[in-house]
Amino acid sequence: MRTIAKSLLVGLLVSALVQTPLAAAPANPMAPLGVIVLADKAQLGTSPAAGGATIFDGDAVATDGGGVLRARFGEAQAYLLPLSSAVMHSLPGGFDADLHSGTIVVSSAQGTTFNVLADGAAIRPKTAEPAVAQVSMISPTELTLTSRKGELEVAVNGQTQDISEGTTYRMVIQPDDPGAPQGPNGAGRNRNKVIFIIVAGAVAATVIALVIALESPSKP
Repeated sequence: MRTIAKSLLVGLLVSALVQTPLAAAPANPMAPLGVIVLADKAQLGTSPAAGGATIFDGDAVATDGGGVLRARFGEAQAYLLPLSSAVMHSLPGGFDADLHSGTIVVSSAQGTTFNVLADGAAIRPKTAEPAVAQVSMISPTELTLTSRKGELEVAVNGQTQDISEGTTYRMVIQPDDPGAPQGPNGAGRNRNKVIFIIVAGAVAATVIALVIALESPSKP
């Protein structure tokens, strides 16, 4: 009986040692975020980017002068124009792009989404309908925002601006005046002022050139 009990105890300990690491291991710690479908004079991290390369959460993508990069994130897509850079992150149902420089064109299909962060602003589709947007970083205080398809929502400094389909806006951030009067304990000072200026001519030419490809996820 003692031998049987000892065997059972050893078996339980071995089973526990085998199962514990499996239970503690995270699910898909390196799950792919997206895939590059087109790259020319572009980088993924510190290496040259190529079609078919996998993008993971936190990866940086960039283009040189004359370069382009197009990536697919499920049914959503992103297209970097020349001299542009962004860091890509996971987002439920889509992707998040932290734009550091240049211009990005992004698209979402029905039920998917995107979120572009630039100059402190968050640009995303207003509804679950398909959307195509272009975001250009002019300076740390100025963006150009275009909606080619669908309605966009821009959130910055607690302010929200809707951009209807076929319109282009300039977003300009005016720094707070340090000489502005303050209330007790420094309260009452105005935050940076954000101005949205609609641009005549609506849709940017770059968006027109790219929208057909970005609206067709089945195309390579």
